[in-house]
Amino acid sequence: MAQPPQYQITEEFVSEAIDCFRNNRLLEKDTILNLIRAAQNTFQSQPLLVKIDPGEGERVTVCGDIHGQLFELLEIFRLNGNPCEKNIYLFNGDFVDRGPCSIEVAFILYAYKLLYPKKFFVNRGNHETVHPQVGEEFRRECLEKYDQGLFDAFLHSFQHLPLATVIANKYFVVHGGPSVDPGFALDNILVLPRSDEENDLRIQLLWNDPVMPKEESNEKPKTPRGGGQLFNQTVVNAFLERERLSTIIRSHEFTMSMEEGYKVDGNCITIFSAANYKGGENGGAYFNITSTTYKIRTFTSPPLPDWYNAYKYL
Repeated sequence: MAQPPQYQITEEFVSEAIDCFRNNRLLEKDTILNLIRAAQNTFQSQPLLVKIDPGEGERVTVCGDIHGQLFELLEIFRLNGNPCEKNIYLFNGDFVDRGPCSIEVAFILYAYKLLYPKKFFVNRGNHETVHPQVGEEFRRECLEKYDQGLFDAFLHSFQHLPLATVIANKYFVVHGGPSVDPGFALDNILVLPRSDEENDLRIQLLWNDPVMPKEESNEKPKTPRGGGQLFNQTVVNAFLERERLSTIIRSHEFTMSMEEGYKVDGNCITIFSAANYKGGENGGAYFNITSTTYKIRTFTSPPLPDWYNAYKYL
């Protein structure tokens, strides 16, 4: 396929790339590297805390973890419509690693970011970081399909992804959860460095998990994942009240109780979009928001080609 000049991505180019991916064909490495650099420049030009205010006739769709599952990503687009000026998307991290097509998924998201820089958004997840517990399957995929250089280029671009998004002045969208620190404010996100150097706030935003005990506690228990902390309803309520927001939308977590890809803990909602995660039988979900309404929608994995089903998960 022809490679467009930098920053001049077209719908035709994205469509051709998706056709290649559907048929298990690889793009030239330089095509991917050029797109990564262009997308990185776009992410770098925007703040680490993004604000989306849907106007009349616009809809924002929040998607949770995709984890390199190409056909589940394309199923969301089939059901919910392709990204465009009125059909805004926010992917809430963990779009790579674990699944068979992380390169292809990341390429599609980056291409749409270039097509619609103010209408298509991608938050960072904990799998878009350097950490001993994540990223190995993505690295393996890069080495098998291309080389270490492509993996390194993606890792560098991840440093420039936003860490959180506020939608319609109501919804705080973050991969893991809010910081448990009592003084945590949205402005704290804006001054974080764009790097992979260890930073407690960044770690919490990407790794925190909810635990919703009825009793309040001053303890800050660690999550069992090796990063982040557990936050309770007291933390959620205090943060939302301070920032005059109504709801936290997060991802990062899949449990056996999330058969349809989501769970609702009061004003904290978890959205997980990797249907049939790691070859399982769970559904996926996404979250539609307009200026006045919201709705959680669920879906199942589409029929998958043999080459995709043959993938061996670590």
